[in-house]
Amino acid sequence: MIRKSYVVPRLAVLGLVWLFFAFALDPLLKWSLENAGSAALGAKVSVGSVDTDVFPPKLSLRGFAAADPGEPMRNLLEFAEAKFALSGRPLLERKVVIETSGLSGLQWGTARKTSGALPKAPPSKLAGKLREWAGKSKDVSFDAVTKVKADAKERISVKPEDLQSAKLAAELEGKWPKVTDGWKKKAAAFKGPERLKELEQLAKDAQAGDPLSRAAKAAQALKKIDEFKKEAEQAKRDLEAEAAKARADLEAVKKAKAGDLDALRARLQLPSLDPERLSAYLLGPETAARLTKVLRLVETARSKMPPKGAPREPAPGRGVTVEFPKEHSWPSFWLKRVELAGSAELGGPLQFSGSAADFSSDPPLTGKPATVALSGAEGGRKAKFTALLDHTKEIPRDELGFEYAGLPMPALTAGDPSSLAVTVSPAPAAVAGTITLSGPSLMGTIRYRQSGVTLTPASAQGGAAAKLAASAFSGIKDLDVEVALGGTVEEPKFAVKSNLGSALAQGLKAAVGKEAQARLADAQAQVDNLVDGKVKGLQGQLDGALGGSIDSLGLGKLGELQEQLKKKAGVLGLPKLFGN
Repeated sequence: MIRKSYVVPRLAVLGLVWLFFAFALDPLLKWSLENAGSAALGAKVSVGSVDTDVFPPKLSLRGFAAADPGEPMRNLLEFAEAKFALSGRPLLERKVVIETSGLSGLQWGTARKTSGALPKAPPSKLAGKLREWAGKSKDVSFDAVTKVKADAKERISVKPEDLQSAKLAAELEGKWPKVTDGWKKKAAAFKGPERLKELEQLAKDAQAGDPLSRAAKAAQALKKIDEFKKEAEQAKRDLEAEAAKARADLEAVKKAKAGDLDALRARLQLPSLDPERLSAYLLGPETAARLTKVLRLVETARSKMPPKGAPREPAPGRGVTVEFPKEHSWPSFWLKRVELAGSAELGGPLQFSGSAADFSSDPPLTGKPATVALSGAEGGRKAKFTALLDHTKEIPRDELGFEYAGLPMPALTAGDPSSLAVTVSPAPAAVAGTITLSGPSLMGTIRYRQSGVTLTPASAQGGAAAKLAASAFSGIKDLDVEVALGGTVEEPKFAVKSNLGSALAQGLKAAVGKEAQARLADAQAQVDNLVDGKVKGLQGQLDGALGGSIDSLGLGKLGELQEQLKKKAGVLGLPKLFGN
């Protein structure tokens, strides 16, 4: 006889489980995807609907849209429907492994009806540095063009106390003797010459006695040499690390000198004549805005794909999941492959296709870097994008590559109309570049060329500044720009070169005349005289102290001694006793 007290509770539990999967799971997944996606991107992510099937495991998303953090009235991407086939076994461990997937109606850069902006989070350090660089690039004045000749014959006397670079150099002259003496003392404490003599004596002893005795002595000598070599190399690394700090101090002097020259130029009422500085003035803000968007996406991907050995940050109120190696291990999330096809709004719709593979929450566990490859062509336009995010090792490496030919560009205003600006007429453009982050290091080059342009200068000041720009840009028919990235994520470096900056620099030189140039050259010569001698002396002091300290460690002679013993070991016919 079936007991109701046994059956009814179990049927109730099964009913609750069924109700959860039938009515609660899909809304819960939709809510989780929208919240997690929005938090990661920094802009609204919306999902129209989520449908799941248990047998076999499937997941479908419809009406997905992710807003662009930089342009909240546009979507970074959206798609009509995505279908994912899931592996069943990982689901038992609450892990999502997507074997195959397909997206339909994928689009980039589409307009939104409502803003996708979220309450602004503090910008990343990299975004903050870009903003700071763009702000500084605007600090160029052209109002001196009409004034500079009036007092061009007045000579400025430069004094050491007026130069920040001279003050810094004097401080280093007082500080560095103690620093370099410290290097010499550390090298002397290592007792390289004395220890070398002991090793040379061991090498001589290895020449006496019968073959086995000589072999044993040679083995002992080589072992001590190996120990000495490791210690000496570590001592060398320590000295070089301290020298790197000293070189940074010296670079600060050189940077301060550039600032002193800028201050002198301001006193002389001379506009900047540096082509790179002028290129940054004209194009820096636009460059910074576009780089911020690209690098934000890379930073987001990096934060969600920790490399080998990186600590996992727990979610609020939860612990950290630690994956232990076993026969079948999966990361919490793994998208093995997805075929992509759709259109992007890049100066007009452009059809593209490609694939993405191996995006996971734990790349070291999969052992595979994440990759993306997209390409498209339509009419005279061609585009290509590749990405490789390798977080399988302790030092992550991210590489982005992109090309676009035939990009229709609208009119662009470069510079600041309140001071001096130039409008670039609509014309097709070509852009190509690579950006690489290896650990904290940042590298990259981006080249932009826009052909058949008309340049129209504008200045609220009018007069000489506008006439100067019109003359400087009169022969330019193509816009060429090159952006270089360097430094680290914490301390990035940016440089912009363009034919606009070079042309404007030449125009300014012509405008201020020979008298003003001679006045500036005289002031620069005074600065050179006060600073360059000190910098040269400091550089020689650094190089001499470092070289002498490293030489006294004895690494050079140690290598010769090691090679001699290895040759003797070979003659004895016992090479395996002595390493390589």
